[in-house]
Amino acid sequence: AGQQQLPAAQSKATVAEATAKATQQALHVADKALEATHARWREREDGVPADLAEPGALQAALQFASTRRSQLKQAIDQATQAANESALQVARLAAQAGESAAACAEAQRRHESKSAEFGDRLREAGFADAQAWEQARLDEAALQQLQAGIEGYDQGLLSARERVQRAMLQVQGLSRPDLAVFEQAHRQAQEARLAAGKAVTQAQADLQVTRGFLDSLARIATTFGELEQRHGVLRALSDMATGQNDQRMSFQRYVLATLLEEVLDATTQRLRVMSRGRYEMRRKQDKADARSAGGLDLEVFDHYTGSARGVGTLSGGESFLASLALALGLSDVVQSHAGGIRLDAIFVDEGFGTLDPEALDFAIRTLKDLQQAGRMVGIISHVAELKDWIDARLELKASRTGSEAAFVV
Repeated sequence: AGQQQLPAAQSKATVAEATAKATQQALHVADKALEATHARWREREDGVPADLAEPGALQAALQFASTRRSQLKQAIDQATQAANESALQVARLAAQAGESAAACAEAQRRHESKSAEFGDRLREAGFADAQAWEQARLDEAALQQLQAGIEGYDQGLLSARERVQRAMLQVQGLSRPDLAVFEQAHRQAQEARLAAGKAVTQAQADLQVTRGFLDSLARIATTFGELEQRHGVLRALSDMATGQNDQRMSFQRYVLATLLEEVLDATTQRLRVMSRGRYEMRRKQDKADARSAGGLDLEVFDHYTGSARGVGTLSGGESFLASLALALGLSDVVQSHAGGIRLDAIFVDEGFGTLDPEALDFAIRTLKDLQQAGRMVGIISHVAELKDWIDARLELKASRTGSEAAFVV
């Protein structure tokens, strides 16, 4: 105990001595300051006029300095007393410290000896210090488990060494591969495999969708085939009826063309007579325009030239004869197909003025043949030559009072 109190007492004595010295120095400084103040006061007092001096203020400063000096002197006395008491305590403690020092030295020696012995044993056991030994302390169960692990490790190490020896024998004469290159190739292969996996997944999804489309198309194709087979005949009939063929001839035009053939046969019989065997009226087999429907176009066959040409190439008189023959042929076919219907009268309006005398003669003969067959033929014309051919006629004459009509027999 005395050994432990000695440093504290020494510390207190040191503090007390320092305090006494500091107080002494402060007192000395205060005395110096007081002397300097008296000197400055005397110096300034000499320079101050008598009527401007203030003794009260100077007296207060002197009083404050005196009071401060008394306080510092008292502190010095207290510090000196404390230092003396500390010196006595230091002496007592020094005696106790001598005894404690001997015991402490013995204990220190024994401690160092034991510490050295303990350190040697720690180093022999492989520990860096006592703290490492404390952390490494285990209970019995943990020690047994650790021992088992050590034995297993030793066995594994022995087996690993044997494998290493075998591997070393196998790799003798071989060069060490560049693992960085293989690792880079491995990473690239993994990336390629992932990309291929994604592509396969996407392709499978696309394949599934495509199969769905193909199934839908197959069902649609089956349905379409059934519908096409079911409506094939109707489509063929529709194409035939609407003229969807090479001739662009509809069924209606085909029927009309059939009737027109009969009309043209009858027309040709009349036209041959009126044209003196030169012309025949025919139905044109070829289309005039690929964009238009065919089957009802007309042409004339000219026996003089041995070729067919369009009716538009006929002259004015020839066109009149062809029109007259067509009208007569049409009337014959209508009477033959419409049972019980007769066309007893026919009127021809103008056109005779375009005929030459010979053609006019043949046209009039044809009309007379119709008249002899029981039909009434009416001619409307201004041609004067017709007066010699027509026995009964209705003449119209213009006058100032209006037109006059009269039968001439």
